[in-house]
Amino acid sequence: MIYAPKTGKVVKTISRFKATARSAEFRKDGKLVAPKEWSPEIGPWNVEGGVAYAQQLIWDLFNNTIEANIVLNGDLAYRNKLAATFKRLDNGLKIGSWGQLMEWNNPEIEKKHSGPKNTHRHLSHLIALYPGKQVSPLLDTIYTEAAKKSLLGRGDLSTGWALAWRLACWARLLDGNHAHKLLKNSLVHITSTEITYNEGGVYENLLNGPPFQIDGNFGITAGLTEMFLQSHLGKLQLLPAIPNVWPKGEVSGLKALGNFTVGIKWDTNGKSSASIYSGMGRNCRIYFKDISSAIVKDSKGK
Repeated sequence: MIYAPKTGKVVKTISRFKATARSAEFRKDGKLVAPKEWSPEIGPWNVEGGVAYAQQLIWDLFNNTIEANIVLNGDLAYRNKLAATFKRLDNGLKIGSWGQLMEWNNPEIEKKHSGPKNTHRHLSHLIALYPGKQVSPLLDTIYTEAAKKSLLGRGDLSTGWALAWRLACWARLLDGNHAHKLLKNSLVHITSTEITYNEGGVYENLLNGPPFQIDGNFGITAGLTEMFLQSHLGKLQLLPAIPNVWPKGEVSGLKALGNFTVGIKWDTNGKSSASIYSGMGRNCRIYFKDISSAIVKDSKGK
């Protein structure tokens, strides 16, 4: 909680700006949108408001600001004002003609720049899936399936950091086998130093590329961790995306939101165990798919 008051002020300031007329506009349907936005690094600039990328980011910003305000026992009047604006915010989730999450509002722009065979490296319209928390198989099926179709359209081959992004998204979809496929693709040996968009992997020194970009290395680590543990929905999801090729294993030292440190063991007999340490002495909620029974012990074995 050392940084919470400082970061709370930062997100409050940004949220206040994003809710002003200088940074927002209301559509005819009354929904609040960010005007003249873009979807990096694809499509035209400054042509329409309410692009999925911007709306999903602002949704996370407002949602996180409200949650932080509650935790920090912040200004109630401001919280209520932001919550009222939040209700009018376009959440950036729309389903398109082939069942995908739309990247653009305009169907013609969407068709030209984000079709089912467009394997562009960026997944800007899937911010709500990862690293956001608006889309999840634990929350709904409609938007989850739409996100899956968008991912399938983008494909499994790309530059290094883009493979890591796909890996994390498939882990968030709880598809361990597809996440494992992206993990393998991310670790393919490469030698080229040229800019390419479909031949990602790692060099002999394990740096990610081509060309080398450190976000690829960080992203692979983040995506791999999402296969073992997820905590973005306010609970510890244990082994949410383990592939069939990992019938048993052990991982330790994982960090979860809320300052928890987690270690997990699992085996072929369906028995799993987890050690969870709270750095702040707090309780936690645990989610484990298909659990039939559990034994819970404290640090003293009681």
